[in-house]
Formats: sequence, C-alpha cells, structure tokens
Amino acid sequence: MPSFGYSTGDKIEGFTITGYDKTAANRYADENGFEFISLGTFDCDHETTQIINESEAYCYNAGYTGDTMCSNCGVIIAEGTEIPQLKHEYKDGYCIRCDSAQSEDTDIEEPSTEEPSTEEPSTEAPSTEVPSTEPSTDEPSSVTPDEPSTKEEPSSANTKEEESSSEENTSSESASGIKLVSDSVLKLDEDKKNIVFVPSSTLGITVAEFRKQIDGDITVTLNDDALIANGTKITCGDVTYILTVMGDVQADGKITAADARAILRISAKLDTADAVTAAAADFNSDGKVSSSEARSVLRFSARLAKTMES
Repeated sequence: MPSFGYSTGDKIEGFTITGYDKTAANRYADENGFEFISLGTFDCDHETTQIINESEAYCYNAGYTGDTMCSNCGVIIAEGTEIPQLKHEYKDGYCIRCDSAQSEDTDIEEPSTEEPSTEEPSTEAPSTEVPSTEPSTDEPSSVTPDEPSTKEEPSSANTKEEESSSEENTSSESASGIKLVSDSVLKLDEDKKNIVFVPSSTLGITVAEFRKQIDGDITVTLNDDALIANGTKITCGDVTYILTVMGDVQADGKITAADARAILRISAKLDTADAVTAAAADFNSDGKVSSSEARSVLRFSARLAKTMES
C-alpha cells in the first residue's frame, strides 16, 4: 500500500513522508527508514493536552503511565514511564485480578508467611522426640550383637520405599497444569500462566483444533467450532491460563487488515491498549509496539507473507 510506503510487500524506493517534527508521521518515517521532509515545528501553544497510550499494570505485563500529547497538533510533549508488573494476589485460591488459579508453587511461596504460624504450634516433632529418648535408653541394654543387623536391613528398605513414595508424590504434584503434545504449535509460559499461539493461517484455528494441541482435558467457554481468540481463558484443573494469539488484537480469532490498522494506531500512540491486547501486537516481546509489527500483520493478512515476522 503506497500510504505505508510499500507496494506488493516491497519497499518503494524514494518514498518520502512530509510532516511536522515529533508527530506520528515523523516516527513512522524513522522506524521504516523513509526520508522525512520536515515542515518544522508546528506553531502551537499546546494549551490543550491529553494522556494517550496509558495502560494499567497487570499480572502478565508491565503498565505505562501514558504520554502527554497536544490535542491540537498531535505532538508528544512528554513521554510516560513504565509501571512495574504486578504480582498475583490470591483469595480463595484465585487471583483477584486475572482469575488465575493458585498453583502448587505459589502455595509454597506466597502463603508461606501464614503457614509457619499454623504449623509451629501444631508441630508434633518435639512430642515424639521426648518419648523416643526414653525407650532408646532401654534398647542398648537389651539389644544383642545380632539384633542390629536384623533391624538395619528393614530400615534401609523402608527408607527406599519412603524415597520412592516421595518421588511419586513430587511427580504427581509437578503434573498439575497444562501439558502440550510433543508436536504442539503452542508455546507455554508456566510462570506467567500464559499460552502463546502464532497463527499460520489468517483464520487461526478452532477450539476443537486447539484441544488437539493439549495433552489432557481443558475447559474453554466456547463451542468447538468457534475460532479461538486472543485473551481466551483456558482452564486445566485448578489452573487458568490466558491465551495470546499473536496479531489478533481485535480478538476475533482472525488476522485481518483491521488488526494491522489497530497495531499501527497503537504504535503511533493514537490509541491505548490493555496488557492482553498489547501482548498480541508485541511479536518480539520487547514491551513496545512498533509500525513494523503492523506491517508484518498487514502482509500476512494480504497473503503476501507465509508467516508473521517478528
């Protein structure tokens, strides 16, 4: 598209962009390597301003305080700052913000401040140690030289049984959550409870096709013939994951020119995006949405490229 400086996917030689300094046109030209013809600084007193590109910090992404833009000329007067990513806050086993279920790992880390208070008064170890010292004084006097050998053998067997049982317990505990099939097209971030899917078709995949990528049962509040979209919640057992469909910022399960336009407006700071939407537009996971990512989606939606380039 000439308006983007590209024709049939190739960069137009000698393409120039004319505009005022520090505007969206200026930024687009710099990001894509086009010649920018400056009209100078727009004669504006910037009396009326607004905050754009503001986003709240979330459990999966950092936030942004927003940039201060002049409502009259569109110049960015002051850039915002990043807000640190939030930690999960659990209540009754679920995060109060993103509904993620509390995993076994978080059971150990986050509630640890409360567990010691309940465990310490209820520990039975001291009570068991006190009586154990009394019979230990009787045992040496009654034990014959042959007895230790008979008692040591079952004790080693018992320890092996205990070790094997503990290994079985730990393996069963680590088996919680989603497991992907060996040749799955999905990427799993267990720490962030996030599943990433990069579509190979402009129509994405259906819920039924998505289920085939998972080794086990999952719960999705969509029909099997529906297209699975960005931001869909996937539940496996007690754990809830957020699905990121790269490029699907419109959250309809399709990759279209409308997605490219939305990404371009976000990159130019004309529109804001929440954490889930921004993640679908940020292919290289650098925390920024650029016009090059809009171009990749546009080429893919027009079938000029087989894949969405990062």
